Amino acid sequence: MSPQQTASRRRFRKLLPLAALLALAAGVGAWRMMFRVEPVRWHRVEDQFAHGSIGVEPVQGLPYYLWMVLPRVFPQYLPGPGGYASLGFTWVEGEELPIGFSKMTVGFPRVAVNCAACHTGTWRASPGGERHVVLAANTTTADIQAYQRFLVQAASDPRFNTDVLMPAIEYAARGLSASERALYRSVLIPQTRAALRQLGRIAVWQDTRPDWGPGRIDPFNQVKFSMLRLPMDSTIGNSDMMPIWAMRGRQGKGMHWDGLQSDLHEVALSSALGDGASRVSLQPDEVNRVADWLLDVQPPRHPFPVDPAKTGRGRQVYARAGCVACHGTPESWTSRLVPVARPGEPETMDRVATDRHRVEMWTQDAATTYNRFGAGYTWKFEHFRKQDAYLAAPLNGLWMRAPYLHNGSVPTLWHLLRPGQRPATFYRGYDVYDPVQVGWQHTVPNEGPVKFFLYDTSKPGNSNRGHDYGSTLSEPDKDALLEYLKTL
Repeated sequence: MSPQQTASRRRFRKLLPLAALLALAAGVGAWRMMFRVEPVRWHRVEDQFAHGSIGVEPVQGLPYYLWMVLPRVFPQYLPGPGGYASLGFTWVEGEELPIGFSKMTVGFPRVAVNCAACHTGTWRASPGGERHVVLAANTTTADIQAYQRFLVQAASDPRFNTDVLMPAIEYAARGLSASERALYRSVLIPQTRAALRQLGRIAVWQDTRPDWGPGRIDPFNQVKFSMLRLPMDSTIGNSDMMPIWAMRGRQGKGMHWDGLQSDLHEVALSSALGDGASRVSLQPDEVNRVADWLLDVQPPRHPFPVDPAKTGRGRQVYARAGCVACHGTPESWTSRLVPVARPGEPETMDRVATDRHRVEMWTQDAATTYNRFGAGYTWKFEHFRKQDAYLAAPLNGLWMRAPYLHNGSVPTLWHLLRPGQRPATFYRGYDVYDPVQVGWQHTVPNEGPVKFFLYDTSKPGNSNRGHDYGSTLSEPDKDALLEYLKTL
């Protein structure tokens, strides 16, 4: 070996530690930029419910600044002005995100949905009136399907590229570092575009079924097809969101519309998985913290005066007409499961004749497969089951549970007691309360630029038939019963 080669080798050996250090630094920097996790734990459990992570961010979280600018760049795919608020999400003034959205750093800040997106309700006394927010209620305004379709349509637009999006991101962020800008430009924008387009391909099954509309969702077909990898079928699971307050009295009883679960913590964990968490990213401690809080959260009282005399008479009608046999009383709700009549079978006190699509959607194969889903993890599922019945749901907070029946096909309690006068179509998505008929105002198509969803009961899964109980009461008894139901 020549003297020059020997000297070069010595210099190379001296530079090796520096090169290794630089490579390590680059690797650490890359890891921090893509994978470091900075958990966020909210002090108040109410805030944890509204904005806490359930484990969706590492799997399906969207880059925060990209998520922020999408409504500004692609407003044509939204139902109206107002950004994400136009999709019916509740955005409290002064808060960074709408209720039902969490933000967590997993390499970079990411945004994802949580359970509050479906389980936060609002009500107003009049158009333009103060909006009251009720956590753990059923949303009647949030359109989860429209949100998903907005993201897919934006990603399918040719303008979903770095040249268009980066100026909007840099304007919104005001202070991104050079490495963060490079990350968005070279990795996050193209990867998000690909992921959202893939989401569109996965969700194509929704196009063969009636649209959900605000306040409704078909969560378990998504679970069957995408998570449990069961064969595609043609079933329809569209159903209303349910309130999840006062769950202590429901432990061990039927949960979900068809009683497919009986354990609150399994319901909470499986809901997080259904929202997009994976078995690895799921956060059982945070999810169970919220579930424990839900045990004793109480629904709001009816906000308007009631007639005491009518209420007293209505309490007697409630017992005499048989309502108590299925639903129970405020002291003890039954959560009874009532079998669903087969086509052509008459409705009886022991067999309800409401639309069967929801119960037919959930199968024994799905229940068995889901019960195996947590094998090998610190959490597990044991209580999924198949029922050919609908839940006689607790009636606490009944005034705020509209629209009624499992598929939200009857707009008010007044119409529920008068099957022959139930509207064939009505508008959903309004949160202005009707204290006379008890439900949401349902005959107006829009409020300014905000358009409401036309619900058509003739479409599969949307039938408003069945649950004719109370229809034979006299008009005075119906009015008295309605007054009593406001107080539950």
